[in-house]
Amino acid sequence: MFLFTANSFVSEKEQHTLESLLFSPITIRDLFYGKLMISIASSYLISVVCFLINLLVINTLISVNGFSVSFPSTQWWVLLFLLLPILLLTTALINLLISTRVSTYQEAQNLSGIIILPFIGLIIGQISGLFFINTLFLILLSIGLLILNVFLLKLALRFGTRDQLFNSQMS
Repeated sequence: MFLFTANSFVSEKEQHTLESLLFSPITIRDLFYGKLMISIASSYLISVVCFLINLLVINTLISVNGFSVSFPSTQWWVLLFLLLPILLLTTALINLLISTRVSTYQEAQNLSGIIILPFIGLIIGQISGLFFINTLFLILLSIGLLILNVFLLKLALRFGTRDQLFNSQMS
C-alpha cells in the first residue's frame, strides 16, 4: 500500500501528469492530505480486516482445544487502535517526502524499503528476548511517533506553492 504513497509525486512526473495535477483547482495542502489519506485509510482497513480474521481463527482454535486464554489482550487493542494509525501516518509521511525528492519510482521504492528496518529490529529484539514489548512501550512509542509526525507534516507541507513542488520534481 505504501508504494502508492512513495510513488505518488514521482510517478505523476514520470507519466507527465504532474503539470495537470498542479493546475487543478486544489490547494497543495489538500493534495498532500488526499494522497496521505487514501494510503492510510486503505492500509488501516486491510489491517483491521486481517486482525478480525486472526481474532476469529485464534479464538476458534483456543475454544476447540479447551484453553482458557484471553485473545486479544490489552496490547493488541493498543496496537490496533493507537499505534497502528500513528505508524501508518508516519510511514505515509516519510514515503510522501521521499516521493517529492526523488526522480524515478525505482528510487522511491528502494528508499521506502529502508523504513521497515527499525521495525525488523524491534521484531528481532522481541523474539530474541533482548526486550519485552509491553503496553507501556506501545503507548510511549505511539507518543514518540506522534511527535515525529508533527515534524514530518510540517516538512511535507513546506511545499506551500505549486511552483515549489513543480521545481522539486523537475530538477
